[in-house]
Amino acid sequence: MLFDVDDFKAFNDHYGHPEGDDALRRVAQAIAESCRTQDTAYRYGGEEFLVLLRREGIDGAIIAAERMRTAVESCRIPHRLSPHGVVTVSAGVAACSEATLTRLGLLDVTDQALYQAKSAGRNVVAGAAMPRLQENAKAP
Repeated sequence: MLFDVDDFKAFNDHYGHPEGDDALRRVAQAIAESCRTQDTAYRYGGEEFLVLLRREGIDGAIIAAERMRTAVESCRIPHRLSPHGVVTVSAGVAACSEATLTRLGLLDVTDQALYQAKSAGRNVVAGAAMPRLQENAKAP
């Protein structure tokens, strides 16, 4: 999963960088507290977070991402420039088997799903399933 804090530049510009840093810490905490013990969460760039779920299909991953999205929104961090009035996140989710993990761009597919979530109006979870490789297909 990739999470991106919605309208974060506007938040930083309006509230200032110290408040932005505090908001990122609170978002990170909400995401981390929503993870299962076998999941791992990382900060992935400025206002993006990466969460890896083990042994989870796309449907379960979307449910987990929705739980994390809701946890962030429930923090009720004020954001006057957001249509939601609070800090929210959008999420892109993808799933694959270990066999396809290195052959296909899991991160690229997840990023495309995140873009779909942003295009759908933000504060949204969007998922994408990785295409299956044919058993006889050669690796690129």
